Amino acid sequence: MNGDARPPADRMESFYREIEEATDHSAELHDTEVAVTAVGKEDVLTVDLRPALAAGLRYGLVCFDGDAGNTMATLHFKPHEHIAEE
Repeated sequence: MNGDARPPADRMESFYREIEEATDHSAELHDTEVAVTAVGKEDVLTVDLRPALAAGLRYGLVCFDGDAGNTMATLHFKPHEHIAEE
């Protein structure tokens, strides 16, 4: 799925760090997933999820759950290997 051959835990941590350091989203690193919260602009009622989705793709993580409203969204990402096992 991706060119990153590191173990899933290492990829999850790198994804978490990238979200925290390189985007305006916030992230929570858990044992089996990373939760990403994005807050958008109230004046346009949108949330730009592209940075989180693009980073997930680079690290071989799949968005498997989430919820979104007009100005806030939370997405949950797991390594693709874990999704295939379920």
